[in-house]
Amino acid sequence: MNDFSTDRWERLTELWRNKDTDSDKDAHPLNTEDKRQFELLFKIRQAMQGVQCRQYDIERGWRKVKPRGVFRRIESIKRFVAVIVIGVGVAAGVWMWQERALDKKDLVLTSFVPGVAHAELILANGERLQVNAREEVYASKTEGVVITNDTAKTRVRYQVTERAVVKRPGMNTFVVPKGGEYTLELSDGTLVWMNAESSLRFPEEFTRDKREVYLDGEAYFQVAKDSLKPFLVHVDKYCIRVLGTSFNVSAYSGDKTWYTTLVEGAIAVGGIGNEIRMSPCEQLCIDTDSGQCELREVNPELYTSWVGGKFYFKAYTFEELVRRLQRWYDFDVLYRDEGIRQRRFSGVINKYRPLGEMLEFLEMTSDVCFELNGKTIIVSKKK
Repeated sequence: MNDFSTDRWERLTELWRNKDTDSDKDAHPLNTEDKRQFELLFKIRQAMQGVQCRQYDIERGWRKVKPRGVFRRIESIKRFVAVIVIGVGVAAGVWMWQERALDKKDLVLTSFVPGVAHAELILANGERLQVNAREEVYASKTEGVVITNDTAKTRVRYQVTERAVVKRPGMNTFVVPKGGEYTLELSDGTLVWMNAESSLRFPEEFTRDKREVYLDGEAYFQVAKDSLKPFLVHVDKYCIRVLGTSFNVSAYSGDKTWYTTLVEGAIAVGGIGNEIRMSPCEQLCIDTDSGQCELREVNPELYTSWVGGKFYFKAYTFEELVRRLQRWYDFDVLYRDEGIRQRRFSGVINKYRPLGEMLEFLEMTSDVCFELNGKTIIVSKKK
């Protein structure tokens, strides 16, 4: 998947933070005021991501910034950044007014660190294996079952060899808790990226005529092609039928809407009256209360960016945005003003950054403020 242009800006900020060890020895570091102004401009640019329709030539801009005289030509950098923020001077003024107050905020919010790679594999025989980025091989009591872990890719592989003795296949369960993520490779070669607070049930061994799994939560599938054995993803009473393709399913218990987003290939969704066939770049939205469906065209990257380390939100309600962050950073939320739930936000963030940075960004771009009480974040309107 392609990264968003914000990655270029993150690389740019690495320069002014003096973390780029390849910088020229003759380069002059930015002073404190330069850094503060540059950081402000970067956050303004983040705020405009997904809101404005205008597109900017980031590659061309980066080429202007990257030459070895980058720090000696800081004025040129500022002029380049200034072009991007034309038309948002009012917002800049507001943020500059808030800057002093934000500097005084308690930095305890940074204690909410991003999630990490960990999960639990519960085998049909009752064995429970803690999967993390350290262990490499797991022993199973079931003959012919081999479980290995690629720590570099944070991917656990479940294999069934010809020596496997499975009379009546039971169900294994792969569980990813809040604040976690992991990738599972099934015995047929299908890859499943599991998001936080999600689980996948799959048989010890697939049958001869089909491959069935059961999902609760969110996962991105790359299904191994096998025209003789269709791949079936069950989500409650719904079923997604696949031959070989890539798609994302977000179906958390308690969510008002479930989403199936097709990246490539073809799938069909049943259990909703007539089976609905989907084409690439289409998304099926199912209202979990009424059962009503909507098939629409979308940019799949908006809904699969979490696999590549980004949270991309476009016109999300504040409640939807917070629910997504809760699963990753593992915190509780309390609203002092119920009207905040329906506010809409757009943007893109790196999900491996501390939560405090995200909340500061939201405070700078809205009239919402945050307080911390233990693991609970209290949300209210600015006075």
